[in-house]
Amino acid sequence: MSYVRYNCKLLCVKSSAANDRAVMIVMQRIQEYNARSINYNMRKVFASMYKQFKEFDGVPDQIDIARIVFSHSTWETAILTDAYNRMADAVYPLIADDEGLKSMEHYLEHKSDEPPANYKRDLNSWIFQHLGVHISDIDDTTMGEIRELASISKTTEDFQKSIKGYFINNAPSRAYTIARTESHSAATTSADISVRNTDIGRDKIKVWRTTKVNTRQTHKEMDGVSVGMDDAFQVPRNDGGYDMMMYPGDSTYAPSAGNVVNCRCMCFYRYA
Repeated sequence: MSYVRYNCKLLCVKSSAANDRAVMIVMQRIQEYNARSINYNMRKVFASMYKQFKEFDGVPDQIDIARIVFSHSTWETAILTDAYNRMADAVYPLIADDEGLKSMEHYLEHKSDEPPANYKRDLNSWIFQHLGVHISDIDDTTMGEIRELASISKTTEDFQKSIKGYFINNAPSRAYTIARTESHSAATTSADISVRNTDIGRDKIKVWRTTKVNTRQTHKEMDGVSVGMDDAFQVPRNDGGYDMMMYPGDSTYAPSAGNVVNCRCMCFYRYA
């Protein structure tokens, strides 16, 4: 009987499409739980922004808009830092070394285990290096959209009408998109760091896998592609170019939004 030895809980299993789906379901459930929390808190952030813009007298200029949006950056950072740490705690028990029992029983037995110090150290290092870029991207998008509203507003009434429509109609969907994207990034980042801290020194490879549901064409082309742990995937873009990504949702090399936003792909890891 042929087995594929993966380095994750539920991944040291028969190589079958049915099992691949089961693994993805486990990870997606963790992501969805975390996304609900991010979505709730991002909606509160946008509500706070709206309150400040609603109280603004006149049409704000670019500096005013930047001041209001950036005043929420610390709050956004705290939300995502907490989310990434919670996701890391949830993902870690899914990773088992070669001697571990890779089963649901293993997960239930170890889900309360405290992750090792090096795992949290590497996660916090990633947060320090990369999360600020995520926050900047979120804030830059928000500022761009509000600046556009301000540019076509001639009076306070014009702006207030536009900003109300933006925060009531657009902000909720943005909060949801941010939640899904960041929850996915947190899951895939945590899995990658976990695997790197398991059986250190033993060669591993990673395999890009899609969910097979509403998958963008560029990621369909990636399904089944494998590279070494320290190598980047070359992910095609819609414009014919490529993004270099260490795993789905990775932002290390500043990939295009089209390869990151709302992605649901994941990596399977196995010993080389």
